[in-house]
Amino acid sequence: MKTKQLIINNAITLFNTKGIKNVTLREIAATINKSYGNVTYHFATKEQLLVAIFEEYNETLVALHSKPIETEHLLHYFMLAPAFSFDITVKYLFLFVDYTEIKRAYPAFISQVEIKNQQRKQQWKGLLLALKKQEFLKNELLETDLDFIMELSIGLRMYYFQSTAIEAFDKKEFSKTVNRLLFPYLSEKGKRFYGEYY
Repeated sequence: MKTKQLIINNAITLFNTKGIKNVTLREIAATINKSYGNVTYHFATKEQLLVAIFEEYNETLVALHSKPIETEHLLHYFMLAPAFSFDITVKYLFLFVDYTEIKRAYPAFISQVEIKNQQRKQQWKGLLLALKKQEFLKNELLETDLDFIMELSIGLRMYYFQSTAIEAFDKKEFSKTVNRLLFPYLSEKGKRFYGEYY
């Protein structure tokens, strides 16, 4: 494995275990038996390392959403999506658990994160609009309602990973909790499928 990827992998492990503010580049260097200079050759600052980790995380999400998943229809895809994203979130857990600290310490980085998040939100909004067109969502829902659903979903996901002890993480329960959020907005057709799914 190349040194750059070794640094990234060990940084993720340390950040997840100890929290981003409690880990230094020197400590990362020590865990991979490399000199501090070797680490700073690849990443001059912790923020540069954070950017590389986020890029890897974002690429993983993009790859996940672009790969075909066998489903009956779009609502089925929505119901499966939380389970598919669960493992990715756990791998990069510190990005969620330490979000407030990252936002405080690295505002320029967070600005870039927000751009990527907005792009993903637009993609998901398009899928929600398609769900409505396919009559799985209530017809009276406005675009602002779809924005609200996405904000609730993001908040719920953040809350789960910030408030649940790692040993209590449960992919099935997480998926069920996230999917339950959509239930009040489903049409009768959508509710029938939801009932069959669970």
